[in-house]
Amino acid sequence: MSGWIRDYNEKGLDGLLVWEYAGSPAHLTSSQQQILKSQVEQVHYGRVAEVMQWVEQQWQVHYSEDGMREVLHNLGFSYQKGQIVPGKADAEAQVLFFERDV
Repeated sequence: MSGWIRDYNEKGLDGLLVWEYAGSPAHLTSSQQQILKSQVEQVHYGRVAEVMQWVEQQWQVHYSEDGMREVLHNLGFSYQKGQIVPGKADAEAQVLFFERDV
């Protein structure tokens, strides 16, 4: 029998309206989380896997990518897609390129 049906049979409709999920305890202490936050602010990692590797090397704590993404989100970080930034053209080199014989 599913948990929802069991809860309804045991507690009635009011039993279904209560969400008792607590989640799992954090793998990092609050001081470790602050160190991680400082590290990510300073290094600007491009991928979650890089942060996971740093955490594992630092404290021997393994996270899944989704778990680390959640930790970073809880620390106030969000994913930002990289943008292409055009390079600054060398005007003199461009003139020489167009003036050469083809």
